[in-house]
Amino acid sequence: MKAVIIGLGWQGKRHYEALKELGVDLACVIDAKPDVVREKFPEIPPELISNSSKILEKYQPDVAIISTNASERLKIVQYCVEAGIKKIFCEKPMATNLNDAAEMIKITKSNGCMLAVNHLRRSNSNHLKMKKMLKEGVIGQIRHIYFQSGSAGLGNVGSHTIDNIRFYTDSEIHWVSGIIDKTGTPNVRGPQFKDPGGCGVILMKDKTRIFIDIFDDTVIPPVLEIVGAYGRVVIDELNNEWKIYARRNSDWDIPLTRLGTHVSKVDFIDTIPWDVSLLTKYALKDLIYN
Repeated sequence: MKAVIIGLGWQGKRHYEALKELGVDLACVIDAKPDVVREKFPEIPPELISNSSKILEKYQPDVAIISTNASERLKIVQYCVEAGIKKIFCEKPMATNLNDAAEMIKITKSNGCMLAVNHLRRSNSNHLKMKKMLKEGVIGQIRHIYFQSGSAGLGNVGSHTIDNIRFYTDSEIHWVSGIIDKTGTPNVRGPQFKDPGGCGVILMKDKTRIFIDIFDDTVIPPVLEIVGAYGRVVIDELNNEWKIYARRNSDWDIPLTRLGTHVSKVDFIDTIPWDVSLLTKYALKDLIYN
């Protein structure tokens, strides 16, 4: 199994380390600044680093990892498909507009390629365990999900959040009403990048109500709250806190209007810490081996 990394920046470095740990050979690297990559990664043979997609024909990788800027990703997916690569792992957000995203799906699907986007919570054992407990009815049917984060951007954190909501509800978005934050907080990647925050209300097709606030006027870590008919879940990933509170099953027949009915803490033993590099490796492993 051989892989190409396209865009070996700070996130590409995580992919590079993950490939080594997974026992996947690095076939080649494509980067707009090959000289910078050669300087930062002297252990990679210089001939494997290029700024041209033609290197794909020479080294014929099985897996492509795309960690460039989002605006370039449709073009790169086209290169990969033309080179015969059947497994493509793309950073999020997968594109900067809906037309590009739809075209990426169309191209890969029509050519028998697997396209995975690095929404790494889908490979997180804690989220998988929590989803199982919710499906088993630990808090009853999900009615409401609330997410709040400090300055992080709708593309950066918001795209993860919306996918996480789709993951937990197994539903798609019916309608959205929201506003874009105009605070103008500089992007951490540089002034050429624009990723504003925002807030809004989403209604899922299964009628779950969603409330999101990612404005640039707070600095507190993200929190996800899932409210069911008989309890709530509060997830604070950065502090590794996973809490479930619910009515006892014997109390479910008590009317919902009895708000004072006791809720008890339900045991939840998390399995892994919040670590983007580790979870990226698991997401890659899912695509490559599963």
